Amino acid sequence: MSVTASMWTAVSGLLNHGDKMSVIGNNISNVNTVGFKSQRMDFADFVYQDVSSSNGFAQVGRGTMVSAIMGDFSQGASESSNTVTDISINGNGFFKVRNPSAVDETYYTRAGNFRFNKAGELVDPNGYILQGWEIERADPSVALTATTTSSTSKIKGSGVPKDIKLGTFTCQPQHTNNITVLDRLKMDEGEKSIDATDPFFSMLKAWDATDPENMPPLGDNSYTHQTTITVYDEAGAKHNLTIYFDKVENIDPEQPIDNAKNSEVLWEFIVTMDPLEDIRGFSDGTTEFPPTDKSRGLLMAGTLTMSTNGVLKDMSAFVPDTTANPPTGAVDLNNLGYWVEAPMSANGVPLLTANFSGVEGLSTVWTGDGAGGRVINSDALPYMIEMDFGIQSKAKNWNNAPAQNASQIGKNRENLMSMGAVNTDGNTTVGVADTSTSNTQQDGYGFGYLQNVQISNDGVLSVRYDNGVTLELWQITLYDFINTQGLYREGNNLYSENRESGSPTEGAAGTTGLGQVYSNSLEMSNVDIATEFVYMIATQRGYQANSKMITTVDTMLEQVINMKR
Repeated sequence: MSVTASMWTAVSGLLNHGDKMSVIGNNISNVNTVGFKSQRMDFADFVYQDVSSSNGFAQVGRGTMVSAIMGDFSQGASESSNTVTDISINGNGFFKVRNPSAVDETYYTRAGNFRFNKAGELVDPNGYILQGWEIERADPSVALTATTTSSTSKIKGSGVPKDIKLGTFTCQPQHTNNITVLDRLKMDEGEKSIDATDPFFSMLKAWDATDPENMPPLGDNSYTHQTTITVYDEAGAKHNLTIYFDKVENIDPEQPIDNAKNSEVLWEFIVTMDPLEDIRGFSDGTTEFPPTDKSRGLLMAGTLTMSTNGVLKDMSAFVPDTTANPPTGAVDLNNLGYWVEAPMSANGVPLLTANFSGVEGLSTVWTGDGAGGRVINSDALPYMIEMDFGIQSKAKNWNNAPAQNASQIGKNRENLMSMGAVNTDGNTTVGVADTSTSNTQQDGYGFGYLQNVQISNDGVLSVRYDNGVTLELWQITLYDFINTQGLYREGNNLYSENRESGSPTEGAAGTTGLGQVYSNSLEMSNVDIATEFVYMIATQRGYQANSKMITTVDTMLEQVINMKR
């Protein structure tokens, strides 16, 4: 091998050590770059030249070359942020972003410095839109049947991941579809409203809304306890519903009902609305008639059966209906002939309708089936309200009862409807303490404006509005690759997939080996300055040694030239 070849061997060392210094310099220059992953250059020996030796076959190396530039995808440190849309990934995975100027141009990144643009899109500094699953807004279930499915998946969204975007910065109102009232009724409270003919409906028959502005429909001496809850109609307007309770003890002061069978205690209840807001219309088949002035505001009536230890174990519920008893004028809801059993929702809870808007045909939960029977009023179903006292029918219907019409119920409690098998976890109870309301809930709300955004550890983006409603809208999708080393670095904190990286697998944060996401946090560069300085020193010395090799060979060549003199 010639002396000149030795010089070129050293040149290969100079060139490659220079490239390695560029890699080190790139790492150091990105020490504060969000989500940056450092690189390391590895060398390999170059080709060898065969030479003769006393031992036969021998080889002489001809320098070095770049073997690989490996990316370090280890976790970077987290930096706290005051911006909720600054997101870091703790563990494996990448965010996926899309270039809005090109439909199929997508990239992957660890940099989570996202912001909402003027169009409501969640974008990175390049203007590329973050991808995620849209979470469908579930409507409250008041259907008569329901299919129950169970899933352990953490993916809350559905469909194909797409651009995360806030389509509106307002929250549309939602009609109340469920009311839950858990009351504690005083056990030793006496009956206040008595009706010898219909003891289970004494409050209903005593209701008088003729002059609600000057005289309450029920006086204080007509009920034991009342609970008022604010609900919402489909336009987001507020309305108050009031539930009244009264103990049922006697047909008359000297004769208890059924001798207090099994020591059970019965309570009657009525659910009412403000009589001045009652604009319902009840049909005779062709014409709609309003309730009488006296009976306006009555929505539901029924009974609650308490066990010996004061726990609600059964109930009945009736609602107004004119299917079998068409009115000839204003409907007298104080007349039990217009009350029938309430249908049940898919949750096994009785339904009522208030028809706050007064739309024709939505004032009853039942409608005629054309053969003299009743079917659920499908038009009114979206506006019906579940009346939940904490007890549900597992069978989703009432037990076969002798009395399906309230007017058939006399003094015998056996004629009351029954839920039969029930779930009694956390319901209305009777105790010795003062009567009180322990919990009231309803699922409606009015119009709201965007207040703030929250992102959970599983990547769910929730929006809170000034009406107190929080809605889950999106779930950020994470992606991972079998060979992250094969990802192509595009600059701007972006990577693109190729054949070497393989196709990505997608999933929710915290699943299938993917890391969790943290809001108000940014993953910083994983460059270690100390390590890079050590690499820099070693590389500089390597470069220096190779340059010395060249000067040494140059001296040797000078000696060769001097041989001629």
